[in-house]
Amino acid sequence: MRKFLLLMGAAAGFLLADTVEMKNGDRITGKIVKIHAGVVVLTTDYAGDLSIKQENVLRMTTDEEILARASTNKTDAVVVTKLNYTAGTNQTVTTVFRTGDQDPDVPPPPKYWTHSIGLNLTGKSGNTEAFGLGLVGDAVYARDRVLLKLYGRYDYEKVDGVLNTKILNFGVDYERRFAEQHGWYLRDDNVQNEMQNVQWRSYAAGGYSYYLWRRMDETGAAVQDVLRLRVGLGYAYDLYYRDELGNEDVDVENTSIDTGLWFRQKLWQGAFWNTEITLEPSVNDTEYVYGRHESRLEFQYLFKGVKQELGILNEYLSKPEGDARNLDTIWFIRLRAIW
Repeated sequence: MRKFLLLMGAAAGFLLADTVEMKNGDRITGKIVKIHAGVVVLTTDYAGDLSIKQENVLRMTTDEEILARASTNKTDAVVVTKLNYTAGTNQTVTTVFRTGDQDPDVPPPPKYWTHSIGLNLTGKSGNTEAFGLGLVGDAVYARDRVLLKLYGRYDYEKVDGVLNTKILNFGVDYERRFAEQHGWYLRDDNVQNEMQNVQWRSYAAGGYSYYLWRRMDETGAAVQDVLRLRVGLGYAYDLYYRDELGNEDVDVENTSIDTGLWFRQKLWQGAFWNTEITLEPSVNDTEYVYGRHESRLEFQYLFKGVKQELGILNEYLSKPEGDARNLDTIWFIRLRAIW
């Protein structure tokens, strides 16, 4: 097999100009992609990418100009040259990379923003005709002790031509920790839910956050495991439809206790359990409570950067106007793209 690869390398040498000659006499032809940390990375048409220890290399040449550095110190100058390196001479080549590629000695900038968008579609035909659509999206900024989340979702479903679910929700959540486990937060949440006769609900809150535990991923930008509790004060402005025709709108204002729980647990590589609960009991009216709960299982889909989610979403309003239901429940299967 080894002789076959060498013969293929020799045949490809007429088209691919870079060569690596080994101290044992082997000669490999391809394209030198980079050299870093004592490893030469060479790509070939016949064997894909090869990683070779530089200590085993006798000579290397390139037909095109590349970027080379004689050390791993990123502040040292990079030379644009055609590589012609021979071991045992006074030549020193420690880092090599191509124009437009990331300098191996300079770590890539940290990624503070993560974006995602998800879609779930449901349908049924036969005895019952049903169609449902769900959209979610968010942008999350995580850096040091700051966590900022912009989010939105839309859920729509008709059963036998009758509207069964129509919810629009978007908002912003900002948090800054002043110690490892302690922080403060501000959030603004907006909801429209026609099935509960809520024409518009705007809610602003702020308070104290406490982390029982919190573990980030290797980049420090994404939460792996967390249990967070919140308590604060909130103000809600609710605008209701009085009747099915949308006439005689009624507005209600409430000051409330803002409470929340966020639990996230890594189950295995690429799989997470996530539960978020908010509960907002009114201070003005002890019988008025608004709450939201979502639990979902997230796991890696077939493609990189795509997750599948299985979950349940509950939207609760203790005193909806008219004959509206006080609880909406949505079960969903969702595909979410993350970048």
